[in-house]
Amino acid sequence: MTTVSAEEAYTIQEAAAIKRVGPDTIRRAIKATEGATLKAKKIGKGYRISASALEEWWNQLEDA
Repeated sequence: MTTVSAEEAYTIQEAAAIKRVGPDTIRRAIKATEGATLKAKKIGKGYRISASALEEWWNQLEDA
């Protein structure tokens, strides 16, 4: 029997607060088709973003 550890997942609002960006920035990153895209899982009417996916997206962004 294998044990699966649950990774922390965030809502759009939580992810935006963590990275100090607006929720619309997170939504655009989820819907993006090129460039830095954010992987998210649709759950009901909302999205859940894993901590690792959020970090991966953040690290893909170009410095200003």
